[in-house]
Amino acid sequence: MKTPRITALTLTALLAACGTTPPSKPQPLGFSSLDALPTDVPALSNVITVSGLAPNEEVQVSLEGDASGGIMMRRSPDEPWSPWFNADALKSTPLRVRNGDQLRARITTADSEGGTRSMRLILGSGPTAKPIPFQTKTLNLADAPRLHVAAEGGSDQNPGTATKPLATLKHALKQAKSGITLVLLNGKHVINEPLNITQSVTLRGEEQEMVRIVYTGSDAAIKAELEEDESLTLNNLVIETPFDTANQLTLKGGSVSVMENTRTVGLSKHNIITATDANLIIRNSSLWTKGIYYINSFGGLLSNRILSNNNPTNVVLVNSPIAVYQNQGVGGQIPGLLGTVSLSLLASAKCSQSFKNLDVSFIKQHLPVVEVNDERSKCS
Repeated sequence: MKTPRITALTLTALLAACGTTPPSKPQPLGFSSLDALPTDVPALSNVITVSGLAPNEEVQVSLEGDASGGIMMRRSPDEPWSPWFNADALKSTPLRVRNGDQLRARITTADSEGGTRSMRLILGSGPTAKPIPFQTKTLNLADAPRLHVAAEGGSDQNPGTATKPLATLKHALKQAKSGITLVLLNGKHVINEPLNITQSVTLRGEEQEMVRIVYTGSDAAIKAELEEDESLTLNNLVIETPFDTANQLTLKGGSVSVMENTRTVGLSKHNIITATDANLIIRNSSLWTKGIYYINSFGGLLSNRILSNNNPTNVVLVNSPIAVYQNQGVGGQIPGLLGTVSLSLLASAKCSQSFKNLDVSFIKQHLPVVEVNDERSKCS
């Protein structure tokens, strides 16, 4: 797979390198497809081809809004699509496009409360910035399909409404269609086998810190293997994996997946979160886990609380650029807790330029890193 060209140059510097000066007013940008972004959950745009730029001109791509989203790009129709870039990754590793490049934009959401969420795809920066035509489209979350699951007292013969909830998550997932939200009602939801997820779904607790998924098995509590346009959202959950061989989450593939307002509780050395060939954003969560692994992935660790016991939490990046912001360690005066991170950047068969360009000093400002193992010199 050919990776998109990523550079940290500003538009001004790039135009200067081409022997031109920045325009004093916005330039028109054209698109071969003006189709509106669909409003189903999740939604994926038609292919948009960039046009209307000056020869040799490149502009920066960014995502703005109060929903989660991401984009894919390719240089020509005969090339494979790039991995998904989420909004947070685009902030730390800017992506630039030129005439003929193709984009696909995806909008997802992290919850299903009433109201709307929107996402704009912006081309250009400063005086040249221009949103694509579907920036006013929103997701009406109140209309999103959902099923309710009770911690106790429900029945799998029920329709899954708030007053007649289902009894088990396993049955709810069997009934779920892609894009549905499963609302877990307050209480303890005990599962003895993994929640296997193969399509877009949101698992949302009724209230934060009031919904516990307690896994008693020996594999991963949540196992998601998704197609490129599918996503997983975990919100308002406490995920407990107390047994010695259990993992909290394994995610493979998909577009932009989100874990937020969630607390993981792992009581052994094997509890880890793994994203492979995926985009996983973890934000506003409390993470008590042995390790967080990104393998050939993009993602973000944003405003989380990191807890570690006896040894630092391992954050391992294998050819995986991520965005980090204001994560704090929880330890200090709490007996037995360190709240620190051991960071590893490991080479793969072929490392992307954005992974090679990761700024470890910046990461250390936003993660409680106490030791670093940087093997990017081995990248081919």
